[in-house]
Amino acid sequence: MKYLMDAKYVSEDPYKNIPQTKVANSNMEIPKEFDARKKWPYCKSIGKIQDQSKCGSCWAVSAAEVMTDRLCIASNGTFQKQISGFDVLSCCKDGGAAGCNGGWTASAFTCFIRDGVVSGGDYHDKAGCKPYPFRPCSAHNSTRYANCSTFHDYSTPPCQRTCSAFTEHSRRSYRKSRYYGIEESLYKVVGERAIQKELMTNGPLTLSFMVFQDLSYYEGGVYKHIYGGWRGGHAVKVIGWGEAPDFTGVTVKYWLIANSWNDEWGEHGFFRILRGTNDCGIEARGAAVLADVSRL
Repeated sequence: MKYLMDAKYVSEDPYKNIPQTKVANSNMEIPKEFDARKKWPYCKSIGKIQDQSKCGSCWAVSAAEVMTDRLCIASNGTFQKQISGFDVLSCCKDGGAAGCNGGWTASAFTCFIRDGVVSGGDYHDKAGCKPYPFRPCSAHNSTRYANCSTFHDYSTPPCQRTCSAFTEHSRRSYRKSRYYGIEESLYKVVGERAIQKELMTNGPLTLSFMVFQDLSYYEGGVYKHIYGGWRGGHAVKVIGWGEAPDFTGVTVKYWLIANSWNDEWGEHGFFRILRGTNDCGIEARGAAVLADVSRL
């Protein structure tokens, strides 16, 4: 299992004063299954799996993924860059942002609206302004990645408001590489139907949940917490839902989640978790923001 956030980021409620998504009360017909990759096939970022490495940056990485997807969706595919999780991790200065110790995705979205976030790809990626600084690692046997147990725990890098020297934006100003969310568009998304409606309307969003020991043994199928102690908090991107048999053969509802523990974990980087029962608190802490395409 990769590095997790401090437990307070899923045990406390930072969203109580944030409005609920406006689509929650709409009379939208909800299909039995949905996959954002199929609805917006021109946004390949929706299906991209990242690697947060040995840093509790899931809140920044998942939020940056949502920013990326929503900029692409709102621009009808014109925007094809990747928003920098590193920029969010190191430069987002909001009360709920604590770098590699964790954070609330709502804080990341607040920074997206207020300050803007630059582009930036994966580790050593030359595309964009600020690529991710930490080398990928694996929590299990791998032929592609070093084992995470051989890595030290990464500390939050200092904020540098410049583009990395080796990237294609090295001569471009940091200020001109920023992208933004729409003013006052931060909102929470709480409950099964609200998450479904928001996802269908505006694209992927973040969900934060409690991680228990049994998730470390996940290899596929529909996960449901059964045993083991609480290990910490985690933030992820939800991209769809459906129904499938659980380990007993009973058909259950699930969320389709893009994780940030590389593409060798789970189902090629994705996992499915029980839907409709708020398993591990996953339906209680959704958050999203609207992308400002007028500033592209």
